[in-house]
Amino acid sequence: SPEITNKLIHYHEGRIFYNLTSWYEMMLSFPLARYYIPTWEESLGIKDGLNVKYQSDGILKSIRYTLVPACSFLTILFTLNRKTKKLEKIINDKLEKSRASYVDLDQEEKTVKDFVDLIKDFSIGWDVTLVNDLYVFIFSGLTKYVLSFESYKYENLFNEYVTQEDSLESMKPLDSMVTMANYIKKNISNYEELTLQELRKYSTEFAQLFEIHIDKYGDRSLEDLKLESITFRQDPELLYVYIKSMIDLEITVEREYENKTSNPHKFRSGVRKKLFEFFMNKAKNSIEIRERFRLYRSRFYGVARDFFIRHGSLLESNGKLLKKNDVFYLTMSELENSDLDYLSIVENRKKDFSHYKEMNSTVPRYIVKGDRYDPIITTIDPNLKSYKGTACSQGVVRAEVIVVKNLDEARDNPSLSKGKILVSPMTDPGWIYLMKNSVGLIVEKGSILSHSAIIGRELGLPTIVNIPSITEILKTGQVVTLDGHNGVIIIHE
Repeated sequence: SPEITNKLIHYHEGRIFYNLTSWYEMMLSFPLARYYIPTWEESLGIKDGLNVKYQSDGILKSIRYTLVPACSFLTILFTLNRKTKKLEKIINDKLEKSRASYVDLDQEEKTVKDFVDLIKDFSIGWDVTLVNDLYVFIFSGLTKYVLSFESYKYENLFNEYVTQEDSLESMKPLDSMVTMANYIKKNISNYEELTLQELRKYSTEFAQLFEIHIDKYGDRSLEDLKLESITFRQDPELLYVYIKSMIDLEITVEREYENKTSNPHKFRSGVRKKLFEFFMNKAKNSIEIRERFRLYRSRFYGVARDFFIRHGSLLESNGKLLKKNDVFYLTMSELENSDLDYLSIVENRKKDFSHYKEMNSTVPRYIVKGDRYDPIITTIDPNLKSYKGTACSQGVVRAEVIVVKNLDEARDNPSLSKGKILVSPMTDPGWIYLMKNSVGLIVEKGSILSHSAIIGRELGLPTIVNIPSITEILKTGQVVTLDGHNGVIIIHE
């Protein structure tokens, strides 16, 4: 229903929020909602969700809003892999054509029209990835439901089993960088004396590895879902800085036990074991698909970034913008109207965003009543010696913490997290380069299905998420013990 889907997100004071009421309405239209909505709530850090009235799963009260989604759900379920592989091929073809189809610089309106058409073209078929995201919540919720009959520590069991046997797509940019770092360490002893340009001339093999990485993963970088962010494709020198930070990544820390258990769980019921295997395989398959298409999303954002920067350069040359990157302060509808006074609009927007930055708002949720926004704030005692969150990846580590609230602090210095426990408000796929250098993760937001948790498990790092305000409580340099099995951190004097 457009009445619901058009209201899924909301803009307020420079930030984008989920409109939870519309999300609940949409998700309640699918079968078995009572089993997966708690998992979805957990993924968003919602501890006091709406008072949801679940419809009986056996009674179809509405053909339009229950039976049709249920049929679509089952149809896509059994054709998911085929549909996503087909979409993957289409996206790859579109990405190649998009990068090759730069327009003439003197055709201002054509660049905007091309981009609008590109958005419409790319949106075709992506609905299957949205349904797949629901499958992640549904099958993860059902898996944990089955495990809850086996052990009171079913969350830990889920964490152990959900780790992928093969490298996720989100890990491949990191794998590529580690490969280059290992090549340099093994073959080029004087690399510290060489610039990137000199190194690429010195070693054709490294140059090939570097070019392949830029081509495949150049758009995956820190905060790559912000169009104004600088990516490795735009600044290859920054990529070289990150590669060098991984060359001598030899870290010694106090680990009290390994990340994974060597003893698989013995099910007390054969039926439950079969159900567990089915649900877990579906959950892992959907997680793998979600991570794969996150990388495609980054690549599409890279194409979009190219279009905007080209258009910004054109507006700058015509005197309509002071700097090309000021284009990111304009909306699409404004860009389509070239008669507007862009200089005044940008000046006012910069003032607004400067004000938002000074506010430094960390309010996670609001109750909206007309034009009134009532904040919902979770308070936490800052004087405690231990805090509990959601355990996502097992292992215990004692080390100094490095608190990173803003990636501007870390963008040019990826080594700052080396040998330390990384503490952050949240993470996105680009944070993986900082995670690699760390020995543990503590994140304010998230759940066992969030990106922080998934990558923490894949890297074998003890990980805890969902501790509100922990970036305000912990200070860089403090020593803590992170217990990724029980979800507890202990602060040492």
